[in-house]
Order: sequence, then C-alpha cells, then structure tokens
Amino acid sequence: MLPIILTDNARKRIEEIGKAIMTFRVWGVNPPGHLAIEVFFEDKRFPGIKYEKFQHENLITYIPTNHYDYINGVTVDFSGWNDEDESGYNSAKTFNHRGFECLPHKVETSEIRLSWIE
Repeated sequence: MLPIILTDNARKRIEEIGKAIMTFRVWGVNPPGHLAIEVFFEDKRFPGIKYEKFQHENLITYIPTNHYDYINGVTVDFSGWNDEDESGYNSAKTFNHRGFECLPHKVETSEIRLSWIE
C-alpha cells in the first residue's frame, strides 16, 4: 500500500504512462499554513538524504524517511502535460513534475526540521 493518495486524474495518467516513479520532498509551509510538498515525476533522490521506497503495481515512490510522517497521506493530482510542454522543458534548469502536484496538505508542522539541501 502506498502512503499517498492519487486523484482519479493522477491514477489515470499513471495508467496511460505504464510505469512511474515519484520522489517527494518537503520544502516549507505556504502562507495558508499548509505543508508545501513537491513531487518529482522521476527518481530525484538527493544525496545525503535517506529515502523509504514504496511500490504498488506500476508506481514506485521515494519519500524522505525524516519527513515520512509529514508526507504520509498527501494527495497527488495530475493537472495536464502535453507534447508542447515536453518540448519546451529544460531539465538542466528545473526539476521534472510532468503535470503532477501535491494538493495542500494540512498537518502539524511545529516540529518539522529541514536540512540545508531541503
């Protein structure tokens, strides 16, 4: 069982692609107080950070072990991605999300700690 929730749109897109890998990271708290969680649609494990691997059917997820309790239960949505997006995407300048995003995730954050890389 995965520790994340996929919307119908996200589930459908993953089924269309076939096999998928997602890497998660916490990078702060947004102004409304929701935890800001980023999802990369590739293996983007950062050096020096330990990850826990989860696999279910055709989806593999990597979640930092130090932030598992914060990421657990987050909902991932797919908002859209097309050939034009892909052709204009420069992977040397930014990380790849490919239309996937984490919806606002309300959890207690007073004890969260971020490393310099996060």
